[in-house]
Amino acid sequence: MRRSRVFVLGLGLAAALVLGAAGVPGRASASGPRAATTTGPSDSSPAVALAAGPSGGWWLAHSDGGVTAGGSAGYLGSAGALHLAAALVGVFGTADRGGYWLLGRDGGIFTFGDAGFFGSTGAMTLAAPVVGMASTPDGLGYWLVAADGGIFTFGDAGFLGSTGAMHLNRPIVGMTPTPDGRGYWLVASDGGIFTFGDAAFLGSSGALALAAPVVGMASTPDGQGYRLVASDGGIFTFGDAAFLGSAAGSAPAPVVGMAPTTDGAGYWLASTDGTVLAYGSAAGSGPTGAAGGNGAVSLPPTPAGMRALPAGRLYGVTVDDIDLGSSAPVAAAAFGRMPTTRVVFDLGEPASYYADYLRQLQPHSYILGELLDSSDMPSTSLADEHARVASYLATLGNLVDIWEIGNEVNGNWTGPYTTGAAMVTDAYDQVAAAGKRSALTVFYNAGCGDGPGEPDPATYAQTYLPDRVRQGVDYVLASYYQTQCNNIAPSAATFTAFFQQMRSVFPAAAEGFGEIGLPDAVTAATQAQALSIIAYYYDLAIDLPYYVGGHFWWYYAEDALPQPGNAIWTAINAAILAEG
Repeated sequence: MRRSRVFVLGLGLAAALVLGAAGVPGRASASGPRAATTTGPSDSSPAVALAAGPSGGWWLAHSDGGVTAGGSAGYLGSAGALHLAAALVGVFGTADRGGYWLLGRDGGIFTFGDAGFFGSTGAMTLAAPVVGMASTPDGLGYWLVAADGGIFTFGDAGFLGSTGAMHLNRPIVGMTPTPDGRGYWLVASDGGIFTFGDAAFLGSSGALALAAPVVGMASTPDGQGYRLVASDGGIFTFGDAAFLGSAAGSAPAPVVGMAPTTDGAGYWLASTDGTVLAYGSAAGSGPTGAAGGNGAVSLPPTPAGMRALPAGRLYGVTVDDIDLGSSAPVAAAAFGRMPTTRVVFDLGEPASYYADYLRQLQPHSYILGELLDSSDMPSTSLADEHARVASYLATLGNLVDIWEIGNEVNGNWTGPYTTGAAMVTDAYDQVAAAGKRSALTVFYNAGCGDGPGEPDPATYAQTYLPDRVRQGVDYVLASYYQTQCNNIAPSAATFTAFFQQMRSVFPAAAEGFGEIGLPDAVTAATQAQALSIIAYYYDLAIDLPYYVGGHFWWYYAEDALPQPGNAIWTAINAAILAEG
C-alpha cells in the first residue's frame, strides 16, 4: 500500500492493451466448419499429432496412418490403408499449407498434396526412434529428429547441430525451425530447450517441477518466442509468445501436440481422443470466458507439508495492524466463506511478534504474509531484506499459507527498480527453497501511471525479474485504488485483458486483485463510496480459469472491525457470498 504519491495522467498500460476474444477453447468437431474427412480406422486409433492447415484449418494424424481434416483444411490422403512398419508419430504441413508429410517412428515419410519426398530413415537402423520433423522455408527439404536428439537432414536442409552425443536428462520430443530455416530448437520432455544455428534461447521449463511432460513446441512467426505444451494441456510461453489459454485441468484426454496459426495469435491443441481445442485466433475459439466455459478455477498445486487452499477463489481482507485487527480471528469465523487474511509484517517487528496472532487466526482463515510493504522498500537494503525473509520463514513458516514476496513492485515510490527486483528475487528464492507458496503484487497503473519512468506491470516483470521468478511465482495480484487513478473504474473486459497479459508473463500463476479500497480509512463521509467500490470490484465478471478474485480490502482492520453491526464488514461478507 502506497503512503504518498503524485499521479500524472498518462497512457500507461491502457494504450498497450488490445481487447479481443479471450483465449478460450472451442471444440472443433470432426465435422468442423467444413466436413472433416477421415481415412483408415482412425476412430479406433489414438490421435498422435496435429498440424496447421490453410487458414482456419488443421490436420490430425492417428497412429494407424489415418488423417482427419478439420476447419478449412482439405483432406489430401492418408496412410490408413497401408501396412505400416511403425506407428505414425507426426503430421507436418508444407509452407503454403498445400500438403503434408506423415512421419513414422522409424523415420518413414509419406507425402500428400504438394509435399515432396526427399528421403527418409525408414531403411536405417536407428539408435532411438524418430519423434519429430521440420521443413525448410521453401519446402524443398526437412530435418528429422530422434529421441536422443540425433538429426537427419534431407533435401536442402542443412545440418546445424544435434544432441546425439550429449547425455540428456529427458528424451527429445520435438523440434521447430526458425523462420529463415537457418536454425532450429529441440525440446525435451522436461521442457529443456536446445538451440542450433540462429535459434535463440528464450527460456525453458527444464528447471521446473512439471505436472506432466512436455509433448510439443511451436515458435512465433518472427522467431522471437515459442510455446511449449504439456500432456495435461498446460502451456508455457517464452519471448514474445503470448499466453492465449490452456487445457490444464480440462483436457478430455492426454494432449499430444499443438499447431500455431499463421499469424501467431492463436493455436490448436489436440488430445488422444481426437478432440481439437482452439485458442486465440484459431478457428473454433469460443466466446470470452474460462477454459471449457465452466468458470472452474485452476489453483497452483499444494506444496508438500502445506494445507490445501480452497479449489476456487481467495476471499481476501488485509490486516495492516494487528492491534487494530485484534478481533480479526473472531470476524473471520463469522464470514460465510473462509477468508484469506493478508497480515502486513511491519518493518520494525521481529517475526516472533506475529506468532501468537497467526495461531489464533489460522483455524478461521488462510493467511497471506506480506514480507515487505512497498512503502518500506526504499529504506531497506538487500542484506536486511534477506535476513528478514530468512527469519520470518524460520519462525512463521508453518503458519503462513502464501508469502507475498513483493508489494506494488512497479510503483515509482519503491526506489530503484533494480534494487527492488533484487529483493523480490531473493525473497522468491528463499520462499521457493523452503517449499512454500509465493505471491507478487503489482501496481495496476493504466490511466494514471507516471509516464515512461514508471513501467506497467508486464514491462517491469520482463525487464527486471529473472525467468525463474516469472515462471515460478504462484500468484500475481493487482493493486488498484480507483480514487487515486482519476476515478477510472475499468470494465471487466479491461481487467480480463490485463490478467491475460499477466498470465502470458507469469504462465504458472493464478491471478487476482491484491489490494482495493480507499487511500485512507473509511469515514462517515466516505462510507458510501467504499460500499460502492466493494460492490463493483467483487462483482466483476472475470471468467478466466486462473482468476481467483482476492481483492484484499486494505484498511479492513480500521474499516470493518469490530465486526458486529459494521456496514463495511457486512458488505464484504455479502460480496464474498455472491462471488460463489
